[in-house]
Amino acid sequence: FSAADTVFFDDNVDNIAGANRLGITSILVTGKETIPDYFAKQLC
Repeated sequence: FSAADTVFFDDNVDNIAGANRLGITSILVTGKETIPDYFAKQLC
């Protein structure tokens, strides 16, 4: 997979920043609904 085809989820802001620098879409997990909410928005 290329960076553009990847989504990275993490609860550590430093890891999110690192993935963003690599061109990876990165989502900061702040609760148990973060990941399902992300995918629900992608399907709409």
